[in-house]
Amino acid sequence: MKILSSSDKETTEALFASSIYTNTHFGWFNCWQAAENNGAVWLDEKDSQKYLISLQIVDSSTLWLHSFFSTSSPENYPLAEKIRTLLKPGNYSVYAISARNWFSSLLQNNGFKLSDEIIQMETVSLSTNVKETDGDILSFSSEQSDIVWHACENLFPPLWRLAREEFHEACTASNYRRVLIKDRKIAGYLLAEIDKENCDITRIAVLPEYQGKGYGNKIISCMNLDCIRLNIHTYSVNTNKKNTAALQFYQGLNFKQEGNSYPVFHRYIRIRPE
Repeated sequence: MKILSSSDKETTEALFASSIYTNTHFGWFNCWQAAENNGAVWLDEKDSQKYLISLQIVDSSTLWLHSFFSTSSPENYPLAEKIRTLLKPGNYSVYAISARNWFSSLLQNNGFKLSDEIIQMETVSLSTNVKETDGDILSFSSEQSDIVWHACENLFPPLWRLAREEFHEACTASNYRRVLIKDRKIAGYLLAEIDKENCDITRIAVLPEYQGKGYGNKIISCMNLDCIRLNIHTYSVNTNKKNTAALQFYQGLNFKQEGNSYPVFHRYIRIRPE
């Protein structure tokens, strides 16, 4: 196994581009920044076959499997064993989101268990019952992402939280960015990607002291009005099934589960010092 760094980018970028698995739910993650800072990208070559593994480090004990490349059938690849050899002694929780049956089988063959589920929700009739709430909804630039990140990103559970660099990438990739200002401070934000036919909500958060008071609806209503002006009337969002508060919020906006769902798998790995 070879630990890769950003200096290997030119020779291995094609492998990333051809990865048979990529965690698109964290599409803002930069593997090469991780490789440079944490050594999170590895290349395994055995019997003329190549395997590329990239891990997204949430914290010192929590990892996402971000991408996986194989030049041969991967069903019997000892993925967990390989990950184990790459990590320092410690206790780790490794997560992966699967969009394909073969990848789910690979994970289960390596001792991963079903932990959660990402579901797709859609609507063509957005219902926004906006309360009389004060506060301003303003646009912000990707250059201002640090301010929003500091104010709001810790609202998400650690597993679903974005690092500063990832949040900046998310803001850059999102062509619709709005922030809620209340009492002269940031009280929430929304990121969305709008194309000619659909508005996909990628991130939304409201500070706890403003939740349940209509501020989430206020941000969504602003987005809805902007989309109507662009003649867009379909909306989509992904959320995890165990997040009952988010599900109730989206269902109240007339979102319904549609399309595919994506299982989230977890494997606990303990590595003892030699």
